[in-house]
Amino acid sequence: MGVPSPPIEVLEALARGVLPSDADTRSFVARWCAGNVNDAQIIAFAGEMRRLDQHLPLSHAWASGLIASGQRLELASFGQTGDIHCIGIGRSVLAVSSILVAAAAGVKVCAVATRGLGFWGGLVDVVGALPGYTAQPSIPDIVALLEGCGVVITEATDQLVPAERQFSALYGQTGRYDLIDVVAASVMARSLAAGSAHVVIEITYGSHGVCRDLQHAEELEGCMHSIADGWARDVHIILRRYDIPITRMFGHALEIREIGELIRGGGLAGARECVADLSGCLIERSGFCDPGRGRATALQLIAQGDALRAAEDWVSSCGADPMVWTNPHMLPVATFGLPVLARDGGVVESVHLDRIGDVVRRLGAGKFYPAQMVDPAVGIELLAEIGSVVAVGEPIAMVHASDRALGDRAVTDVYDAIEIASPGANR
Repeated sequence: MGVPSPPIEVLEALARGVLPSDADTRSFVARWCAGNVNDAQIIAFAGEMRRLDQHLPLSHAWASGLIASGQRLELASFGQTGDIHCIGIGRSVLAVSSILVAAAAGVKVCAVATRGLGFWGGLVDVVGALPGYTAQPSIPDIVALLEGCGVVITEATDQLVPAERQFSALYGQTGRYDLIDVVAASVMARSLAAGSAHVVIEITYGSHGVCRDLQHAEELEGCMHSIADGWARDVHIILRRYDIPITRMFGHALEIREIGELIRGGGLAGARECVADLSGCLIERSGFCDPGRGRATALQLIAQGDALRAAEDWVSSCGADPMVWTNPHMLPVATFGLPVLARDGGVVESVHLDRIGDVVRRLGAGKFYPAQMVDPAVGIELLAEIGSVVAVGEPIAMVHASDRALGDRAVTDVYDAIEIASPGANR
């Protein structure tokens, strides 16, 4: 095996259109993960690789570098193990709810998640709103949690895919966290390092999806499967169109409230169906129900209270109060609750979730720079569903803010993000 080329030689060759070998590609990324290639060089390298249509080898290099940066878990001794990933604004609610329902069926779930990027909410930020929750358990703690409550939701740690943190920071600060190679490598590296036998991934496409259209989603799906090849993992990917909101809470403590509603059998119908679909898929593929019975099993676990009990066991094991699922007053509460009132009567035609996400971030639930603190209490609560009829002056949303000036601006921005069509208008 030859000695990898120096990074500057690789960059100079790329500028002339000369592709690096697979060994040089993986070495370049591995050196960045180890701190021996700087951010400017890795951004230049990745940009040139994309320009030359080398997304697949780039994604493989990202994934292998992230996995190799830390230890890998092997969970075969725990029986049937699984993982669920959902990407995009509002999808953390669905991911956590689905994980808890699958755990209620007996699946041992180990999920390595991320914090928010741009207007996408981060699953780690959401579970971090649980009072007393620890987002970075050690590997012995992970083992103890899997043996006990059967659920682990952690972010990357010093032991487990540690380079994922610098990877997320890099693309979070460049605003290009939606690139195929970035999404595929991040999700698959975290899932493969976590060691679960069965992995269910939801890829959304459409106006609110992580992918702009079905073709883009299929390219991402193919990239993820390519990375997973050779790892002896059962990876199932669901492609889902995402043009209308199916959850109504956006903001970390608010999303915990909605998770509590869903695992108790409430919440919006679209969200319940999605949770049953995701958790049912993992339950079925893990062998905890007969083929074709996954959705029905998931819905039964919710109706019987098993999902709620699994959620209570999980938060208790993590040092939080299990009453948090049924008593929302235990969660952080914003100083101001400001209603967004309909200025005209009509039918709620659409909600621009990207704008909602931007507002939530400006309120303090997301970051504009790495050192910024995240406020778990703030967010947006949608009160009017798509297709519902609203009257003038009726509340269509609620802004939860810790700063009055930011809250007042958010009221205007949220109103502008919700389109109301006049009765009888051509739609």
